[in-house]
Amino acid sequence: MKTILISDVGGKQETIIPYALNLTKHIDNKIEIVHVVDSRVQQGVSSAYSDSQSFQVGEKLSTTMIIEREVSLVKSRLDKLLSVEASKLNFPLKVYTIVEENSIENLLQTIFKVDEPSIIISSSALEGTILNDIDESLELAKIFNNLSLIITPGSKFTIPKKILIQYDFELEINDGVFRVLDYLKPLNIPIDVVGVTEIDKYPEMVIKSEAWQQDASNYMNSSLPITTNILTGNQQAEVLSSFIQTNNYDLVAIPKDMKTSPSINVFSKDLSKQLLESLDIPVIIY
Repeated sequence: MKTILISDVGGKQETIIPYALNLTKHIDNKIEIVHVVDSRVQQGVSSAYSDSQSFQVGEKLSTTMIIEREVSLVKSRLDKLLSVEASKLNFPLKVYTIVEENSIENLLQTIFKVDEPSIIISSSALEGTILNDIDESLELAKIFNNLSLIITPGSKFTIPKKILIQYDFELEINDGVFRVLDYLKPLNIPIDVVGVTEIDKYPEMVIKSEAWQQDASNYMNSSLPITTNILTGNQQAEVLSSFIQTNNYDLVAIPKDMKTSPSINVFSKDLSKQLLESLDIPVIIY
């Protein structure tokens, strides 16, 4: 699976690049780091240059010059950061960087022209980065038919020991959840697939979850330990957040598509955002 990391170099928070590199080391052996300089948000500013022979302090830089300078600065920052992190990894991870003038949407569209399963990794704290806010991260997850992994800056990498995938067992077989399982398969760690329902539907959901678990085991055709769990309650975000934190999950996967239901809405964008904001662990959007 192709791993694409949206650079957060230049942001106000600690970069997620070391975490992403370490995770990719255990999942795959190749990662592409992309950084765009969007000309739509660049404006002419004064440079640090000062001419002692005139009264002019600094010179006005053109948009083209600003973009060229920014691309050069980002490349330099990435090279220095990756040089340090490569020595820590002690693993032949293949890291490719793309730094260019573009929009992130256009660049990702170009990368994903080849129909290859991919995951986009980005930060949950986006001030001063390519993305504006968490809503834009969620929108990218909806635009592209890929997994998206959102990481909290400052997270120290450890190999995940417990993973939760939120799923609605009333749905037909969902390709998205199997893409998550395929991505996580190299870790070979326990995965708990969890559904939320009203208390009166609990017995029915248990039966459906057991049937799904059998289908999932047949699909994976491996010893990947998958269990299912049914939670009850009407406040979806609160129920899930409390369960996740109480059971100390290291990684969570939640869906990005809205589920139409007269009484319960597990798959809303609002729920995704609420969970992202309430959890300090990496979250996969599928």
